[in-house]
Amino acid sequence: MTYQINEIFQSIQGEGKFSGQLVTFIRLQGCNLRCAFCDTKKAWSKINNPMNHEEIVEEVNRLSNYCPYVVITGGEPLIWDLEPLIDELKNNYYLVHLETNGTIACKYWRKFDYITISPKENQPINLRIQNTDMFSYKYIVTEGLKYEDISKLANVYLQPRNNEPEMIKKAIKLIKRYPLWKLSIQIQKVINIR
Repeated sequence: MTYQINEIFQSIQGEGKFSGQLVTFIRLQGCNLRCAFCDTKKAWSKINNPMNHEEIVEEVNRLSNYCPYVVITGGEPLIWDLEPLIDELKNNYYLVHLETNGTIACKYWRKFDYITISPKENQPINLRIQNTDMFSYKYIVTEGLKYEDISKLANVYLQPRNNEPEMIKKAIKLIKRYPLWKLSIQIQKVINIR
């Protein structure tokens, strides 16, 4: 299977449950949404950087330095059929994480080791997962975040938009109201890494 690749790189995971962990990112090109606060708009435009699943895993192997964690992200990676890529990564003993906006259903979700769903305002969540140990929600805290809509959810990380001080204050206020939720500051932006 051939994919359009935006970039493959190794860095520190800056968000959510695995924040601080060394991971290899596979950023796929394309997205089904156009969010105003998106910090990866470079993944929207059309580029010509095709790689098949075997070539992608070769590049991950080259970068890995024995790092077992691979994050497939975008844009929105579920616009692609990821099953051949996941299988190839698993055959090479990687733990495969997915970062998605959740708008696209996925029949093979059980193949991932972990999934972060980052729902967007006024968009349905079509990705359904029954095992709560293998996923979390990451909500971007903005002026328009309707916390009443998510108040009954577990495994929630609140990520203040672009680490803005007012959004950090709002996130902390919400966490005090819902103490099982967690704060997720984008540490990659704090320490200025990719």
